[in-house]
Amino acid sequence: MAAGSSAGRVRLWEATDFSENMIVEARKQPRSSRLHFSVQNATALPYAPDSFDAVVISNALHIMPRLELALAEIRRVLKPNGILYAPTFVHGRGAGFRLRTRLLTLAGFKVYSKWTVEGFERFISEHNFQIRQTALLGGSLAPLCYMEASVKK
Repeated sequence: MAAGSSAGRVRLWEATDFSENMIVEARKQPRSSRLHFSVQNATALPYAPDSFDAVVISNALHIMPRLELALAEIRRVLKPNGILYAPTFVHGRGAGFRLRTRLLTLAGFKVYSKWTVEGFERFISEHNFQIRQTALLGGSLAPLCYMEASVKK
């Protein structure tokens, strides 16, 4: 972390993953004492309501079978003015997108949600979040939708 970065002003980072292997690998890296790792299920988080200023769920929403439960848990643990950061792979039409989905499946990632950017925005909005910003990143074969959203009031 660079001196003066916003990361340096964070009191505590809680990094979670559903995969124990991912947490084991993450713990091998040098890190701040303010960074804690744990294995968690995004659909049943152990944290109190209104615990977090921000939640980042990166490249996971499209491979989650019970996405509505995860979004409800994120809303529950976010403080009233908290922000959801949800970069997520999105899809388009054509053989390239079908090939990418097939490759993900072969690698062990079942894709449950195949959104376009507009479909992803609509889905998040329908689950009580207000979109603050989106941007399409990456190439045409693996586009990533960067999204910031806050809990609807």
